[in-house]
Amino acid sequence: MKRTGGVFRLRQDFGARGRHLVLVDIENILGMQRVSTTAVSWARVTLRRLLVLGDLDLIVIGASHSGNAVAAGLAWPETRLVLKPGPNGADLGLLEAMAEDVPGRFTGLTLVSGDGIFTDAVAALAGCGVPTTVIARVGSLSKRLQLAATNITCISTPVWESSEGWVA
Repeated sequence: MKRTGGVFRLRQDFGARGRHLVLVDIENILGMQRVSTTAVSWARVTLRRLLVLGDLDLIVIGASHSGNAVAAGLAWPETRLVLKPGPNGADLGLLEAMAEDVPGRFTGLTLVSGDGIFTDAVAALAGCGVPTTVIARVGSLSKRLQLAATNITCISTPVWESSEGWVA
């Protein structure tokens, strides 16, 4: 991990070391309640630049609104979607995915969210020897989650102009 211009950059090759799980709270990383396919595409490209993933790795996107799940599915079709309605729906769906025997099935975990609700689950996985990386927006990372994770990467997101575009 190196720091450049206030942003941490991470590039790890988990494919060579086994299967990796990437959990994406799409609303959190984009900083939007309602996401568009354009915004999800930005997240997809950004995360692909940060992580080297193999064919066996699993990306799970959590959403709390059906429109967000549709946008995520259209813009990032090779993922598993979890949809749970409500204010913490994406978080709860991703927490369920984290409870699916991660240590037995994966050699690493990346959580793309800064929400503190994930702290205990990330700490438990790190305690089991699973390398845990958290990718969060600058200024949106829970202090407790930061302490629980093995690695941290903070990224800057565009200033969203509308549902169809952004200003960097």
